[in-house]
Amino acid sequence: VGRIPSSYRNKEFYSMLLNINGLGYQHMIKSFSYPDKYEDDWDLAKLALENKPEMIEFVIRKFRTLFCQDEHFVKRVIEEAPQAFKFLSRKVRNNPIYAIPAIEKIPDNLEFALDKIKNNREYVLHLVKNYDCKVYHASEELQLDEEIQLEKIKHSGFNYTYIPNELQKNYQFACKALYVHRYVYDYLPDSFKETTPILLALCSH
Repeated sequence: VGRIPSSYRNKEFYSMLLNINGLGYQHMIKSFSYPDKYEDDWDLAKLALENKPEMIEFVIRKFRTLFCQDEHFVKRVIEEAPQAFKFLSRKVRNNPIYAIPAIEKIPDNLEFALDKIKNNREYVLHLVKNYDCKVYHASEELQLDEEIQLEKIKHSGFNYTYIPNELQKNYQFACKALYVHRYVYDYLPDSFKETTPILLALCSH
């Protein structure tokens, strides 16, 4: 592209370039190094995405506001590049229509969701139960929710080590957790381990 005279490098030229098989947004990025007004052309960026969806993170960074106003492209992020969820606008990341599917595809995306998602018990319980999301990305209140933590422990007894100290030191909760997963026993306080209710819970497996 750089060898082509600037007088030829107009919007029609870039449109043609982006539609040629085998040429796409990677070439556009190179052209962005030139003092060219089309560097910030949203129409060209959208055309590039149609041909090179793998460049979606670059487009989000450069055209965040315009991108997040376009429902079509936001949905494409969720479907094709959920790892780019964290680059979307706060409004999008607080909208369960977009946030929940993005988290279902990549559970760690819960970290980048906002309060409407993190404070909603129904959403968090669903995501932990079915997708093994990290509870410490949820609100502090929900981190102390026993049902949510027990669902997390069902995935692995080691998850007991991630629960808040307040629950780890709760003897009654420890018994419940041990009924859910036998390997919780390995992570219990020593003062809990030789008590009758704990041993009964361990023997239940």
